[in-house]
Amino acid sequence: MDKIMDQTVKEVTNSFGNSINYDATISEIIKQIILERGIEIVKEPKVFCSILDDLIPQARTERTVIRRILTSNLELCDKLHSLYSMENINKEIELSQFKYLMKNNCGISDEWIEISTSAFFGAIELKNNYENQGDKNKDEESGLLDEWKQYEMGYKYEFGIGCEQDYLKALNWYKKSAAQNNSWAQNRLGDIYYNGNGVVQDYYEAVKWYKLAVENGDDTAQFNLGRCYYDGLGVQQNFKCAFDLFLKSAQRANSETAKKYASFYLAFCYENGLGVKEDCINALMWYRKSADAGFGLAEAKYCEVKEKYK
Repeated sequence: MDKIMDQTVKEVTNSFGNSINYDATISEIIKQIILERGIEIVKEPKVFCSILDDLIPQARTERTVIRRILTSNLELCDKLHSLYSMENINKEIELSQFKYLMKNNCGISDEWIEISTSAFFGAIELKNNYENQGDKNKDEESGLLDEWKQYEMGYKYEFGIGCEQDYLKALNWYKKSAAQNNSWAQNRLGDIYYNGNGVVQDYYEAVKWYKLAVENGDDTAQFNLGRCYYDGLGVQQNFKCAFDLFLKSAQRANSETAKKYASFYLAFCYENGLGVKEDCINALMWYRKSADAGFGLAEAKYCEVKEKYK
């Protein structure tokens, strides 16, 4: 095991401390790993299995089967990822599809197909029961019903405001709010995936959420999506698209991000002819706006461009 994986296993097992009951079912252990590391762990089968090796060394046969299932079948990992992410599933249909994938790709006996299916689906049910009960309690205690209160809960968990920081819970609350077309929540989801906070970094997923937020008129998301087009992250690099988004964001300027950074990037595009014809007058104007909003680098660029075009 390489140093990175060894450190990952050590961190996870230390964080569990004495919370693992070695007589617990495989389902319970799988659920605890997913609750601790987040759903993205099922897309890292080697790390997932190494954690299992460390937590239940005595269950050699079970570990061997689960390792074979996860490492031999990426399609199955994707399926598990989607199942754990769903709030409601048609169990009969999903069970059938799951067994089919195992039977055709993993080379294990029918008996072990049944055991493994029960373990993974048992973990899904435990996870859903845990989340549903937690959500129910919070809703009853705090009246968290509308999209903005859901967004606020996500924000608190993301940054550990008045509670322990928990990206998985933040993700869940943001998704509830985003499902009601809350652009702030959609933008925060984009940021979480863009930065890889508590999830595997995924620029394509980030772009998906940024686009939804842009559709709902969020000027911060306009800048963030523009940055993705500018750098070619999650989308094909396109300076014209980046420029258009920076312009929309800077013109609206409802957020600090738009006032400082969208204006700065817009000025930089004008200065260097990226996605637009080079224009020092507009470059100076937008650097000035960014500097006036408090972005120090914009002040330096304003002076630089002004001196250059004297």
